[in-house]
Amino acid sequence: MTQRDFMDLFWKLPSVEVEKRQTAFCQLLQHLLNEQKRFESESPLDTTKFQVWEESLSTTDGQPNQPNPFVASDVNYAQKRLINGVVSSNECARQGFGAALTEMMARIPAVSGTHVLRMLLHVTASGSGEDRQE
Repeated sequence: MTQRDFMDLFWKLPSVEVEKRQTAFCQLLQHLLNEQKRFESESPLDTTKFQVWEESLSTTDGQPNQPNPFVASDVNYAQKRLINGVVSSNECARQGFGAALTEMMARIPAVSGTHVLRMLLHVTASGSGEDRQE
């Protein structure tokens, strides 16, 4: 998948057409799983370091938008976009982005629930969610 195709999926996720939204969801998830698999083949997940990093998130006031060093760059990017889409006023966006975020968290163990929650709290507190036409 080209980078342009990857980016276009984020414009299809909030579609009012259910089939279009579902297709984008499936394509996005497959791309993220492939990218994470490639990333982990080059840098296998060190669960001890991951746990230490995740624990540090709940004990520090660090930047909630810091990238997760245990996931591929496309996964980090998608996580940020999906979180912003979840807080959109567009109902279809919330459905598409929320489903994709939930499934990404379920299928990629290195996506930290603590990290996602901190990012979500930061976005909702600052009111910086993407209320563009997601």
